[in-house]
Amino acid sequence: MDEFKCFCCGKSIEVELDTSPTCWNPAYDALWFRAYGNFGSTIFDPLPTGRKGTEFLQIVICDGCVLKGAHTVAHVHNIREHETADVELFISRIKKERRESHATD
Repeated sequence: MDEFKCFCCGKSIEVELDTSPTCWNPAYDALWFRAYGNFGSTIFDPLPTGRKGTEFLQIVICDGCVLKGAHTVAHVHNIREHETADVELFISRIKKERRESHATD
C-alpha cells in the first residue's frame, strides 16, 4: 500500500514508509487504528489457524475527522498494574487540555 488515505474523508495522509506492514510508521496529522477482530463482527473475526503471525485490519484517520467526531470517541487511560481503567469522552479531554493551555498562557 503506497498511498494512505483517511478512512473517513479520503484525504491523502503522509506516512513514513517501512518495508514491514506491521510497523507503526508515523502518520502526520493522523492516527492509526488497528483491529484484531471482534466476536460480534460479521466481517472480520479471524480465528487462530495455526499459522505464525497475527491478522488485523489497519486504517488511518486524519486528525480533522477525529476532532469532528470527538464527541463519540472514548479516551481510555489504562493503568496496566490494575484491572480498571479511566474512561472519558475524547472531546472532554480536548476541552480540558485547551482550558489548561489557556490558563498557562
